[in-house]
Amino acid sequence: HCKDLLFTQYDCPQTESKQRFLVDRNLIIYVIHGRRVFHKEKMTWDLHEGVCAFIKKGTHIAEKEGNDKWCVMAFFMPDHFLKQLIIENQKQLPLAHLPEAGVDHVLPLEVNELSKSFFQSMLPYFTQSPPPPENLLELKFKELILSLLTQNQNKRFLSYLNNLAHDKHPSMEEILQNNYKFNLNLADYAKLAC
Repeated sequence: HCKDLLFTQYDCPQTESKQRFLVDRNLIIYVIHGRRVFHKEKMTWDLHEGVCAFIKKGTHIAEKEGNDKWCVMAFFMPDHFLKQLIIENQKQLPLAHLPEAGVDHVLPLEVNELSKSFFQSMLPYFTQSPPPPENLLELKFKELILSLLTQNQNKRFLSYLNNLAHDKHPSMEEILQNNYKFNLNLADYAKLAC
């Protein structure tokens, strides 16, 4: 845990074939092994070994098959961290001619050798004693985001973060429509709406 940032290696204990869940921060996952299928509205994303994805905060449904275990490396990040990162690095980012960010709640991310080596380099952080200092962990989060943004195939991710950095939040109406089936309380909606 580092300030508002959190990273974890997560072995999912999901027992039901379909499970609803709420995440109140955006997250990047890298699937170490196993498989889950995420559903939102009429969209579906197959998250299996070697897949990396950005999952927007909000409600989701995860589906599993059989007793398949699912282990992921997950990096949770609040909006303000992502905004600040884009603002600090906007001169170095290819912000011209970005595609529409879209409304997808899961954005698959292309990983290259640099990204794969990043995930490998994070494994010792889970067992190191004493834990690494917070400022080093914060740099690792920045390294992750910036390495993913250097890949041309991740332009929709860059577009989403650029919109976020310039306060182009989803409307409250969009947040309500995307999450009303989950019986959230007012505090949950407040977190989703910042």
